[in-house]
Amino acid sequence: MTPECVQFLQDQLATDPDLTLRQLADVLGTSLQMTVCPQSVKNHLDVSLITMKQFHKEPQYMNTPQNKLKRREYLIKLQRHQAAGTTIIYMDETNFNLWSTRIRGRSRRGHRAVKKVFAGGGQNLQVIACIGIGGVVHYELRYGGNKYLQSNEFIRATLHKFNHLSNIVLVKDKTSMTVAMLRTVVTD
Repeated sequence: MTPECVQFLQDQLATDPDLTLRQLADVLGTSLQMTVCPQSVKNHLDVSLITMKQFHKEPQYMNTPQNKLKRREYLIKLQRHQAAGTTIIYMDETNFNLWSTRIRGRSRRGHRAVKKVFAGGGQNLQVIACIGIGGVVHYELRYGGNKYLQSNEFIRATLHKFNHLSNIVLVKDKTSMTVAMLRTVVTD
């Protein structure tokens, strides 16, 4: 197999890393009219340091030009607020699954080890926090989910810690909270 053929295989794998050795041999046959067994393809790929690995799945829209442009616009706005001396508060939330159970047990040979469990599992511990330039501004721990009303209460409690609301920007990591929802919180 010539170096050009090996380069052709590498180009095929760069386009679609999911191709099998048989598929690569077939592509060589159809594109370059070359009959090669899958083992020869494997040997030449091994020499080229191309090995089999578990896939790292990357979301399709992860680094599209549109998303890069949106990130750039976001950072420009954020830097303008910083330059103007605006107080910036970052809000984030996370869950801790408190459900813990063993997955192994003992039973007689030939019989399953069966354990009756509740269908829903356990509760989640919800942690919500706001962080500013001086550190943690406000945080709460809750059991269960974080719904619209709980988010509003949390934001109200956070904003009550400041004297002037006109000079504050709240940055939330998810777009689930719309501007209209935030205006409702501030006007109340």
